[in-house]
Amino acid sequence: MSYTSLGDIFNWFRIMRRENPVYFDGEVWHLFKYDDVRRALIDTSIFSSKLTNYDEKVAEELRQSEGIAGLPIYYTMLTTDPPIHDELKNITIELFSPQSLSSYEQFITKVVRALINSLGETFDFVKDFAIPLPIMVIAEMLGLPEEDRGRFKEWSDNVALMLGQGDKPLSMEKFVESMEYLSTLVKERSERKGRDLISVISNGMTGGKRLSLTEVLGYVFLLLAAGNETTTNFLTNAMIAFVENSRYHSIQPGNLTLALEEVLRYHPPVRRTTRIVKDDISIRGLTLRRGDYVKVWIASANRDEEVFPNSEEFEAFRKPNPHLSFGGGTHMCLGASLARLEARIAFEELIREFDDFSIKEIGKPIPSEILNGYSSLIMKGRKKNGV
Repeated sequence: MSYTSLGDIFNWFRIMRRENPVYFDGEVWHLFKYDDVRRALIDTSIFSSKLTNYDEKVAEELRQSEGIAGLPIYYTMLTTDPPIHDELKNITIELFSPQSLSSYEQFITKVVRALINSLGETFDFVKDFAIPLPIMVIAEMLGLPEEDRGRFKEWSDNVALMLGQGDKPLSMEKFVESMEYLSTLVKERSERKGRDLISVISNGMTGGKRLSLTEVLGYVFLLLAAGNETTTNFLTNAMIAFVENSRYHSIQPGNLTLALEEVLRYHPPVRRTTRIVKDDISIRGLTLRRGDYVKVWIASANRDEEVFPNSEEFEAFRKPNPHLSFGGGTHMCLGASLARLEARIAFEELIREFDDFSIKEIGKPIPSEILNGYSSLIMKGRKKNGV
């Protein structure tokens, strides 16, 4: 069975939770129920994220080479397990804590207000707001020079293509350009102890050894692609959910946090992730063998009827709301607090400036099984000052 034949992936999830909650399609397993998905996300003793040969290469050419020893995006915390995963995450985890991120609130607010001021009566929310906001924020955190940030979006898009996200052709020219540029920055920043992300990562260590250039570039590329695309989807899905469910007028700063958490549950930025089975395991009477690949459907778990009452309804102020959109356990998304902060400030300012919104056209879904977002969102807004 394929969700594409049903037209609606959430309808497919509903059917599979009921009829085939643990399903083998002839190549890979699929998990659809909340408890099974949560276990796959958290239990690293059984479900592995070692999707590349990162662990083996750390002890071999990665740390022996001064140059680039492989495609950097293959060597990140997303493609390994503890202890290497935890050591990599710990390099920047303090900078992504709510306490550290509070120092960026003023900058984010300034960016949001500038973007709002640039919106006309009719605009593309994706292109004009949801894309530039996270890009400008992560560029600031990375410490990219102002004059170079114009190229940042192109590089970010190209990195996303390397992860299989998007339908445009990969530009090797842009890839080489970004590699050369960032390599120069990394070498410069490794000689000083700055607080920007590139400096911190450039001086990062695991196992008592400094990260190789390949690993540093992989880390930076991960922040470019994973943070930008997912936050863009989060913002876009929130706007659609609020307007289509007639919730925009009822959302205020005091209840905004709950509403955004419901967006994450109802339409998460990422539909699924992948794991590899480390040891034979039985789930709901079926045996998954060591080495089997598993598609872990987060978006389905978030609508499990046994966990979320009225799971197919958007209940803006749902509480409790234990969704799995940012993963769990040691693999909890590093940028979760940043995404929440950007979304909160964005909608606080939008609510302050706009009386109302109407959706004119929702663009095509992003051509990705993993990502859950839209290529465009044409809207009409009415500002409170009448402009």
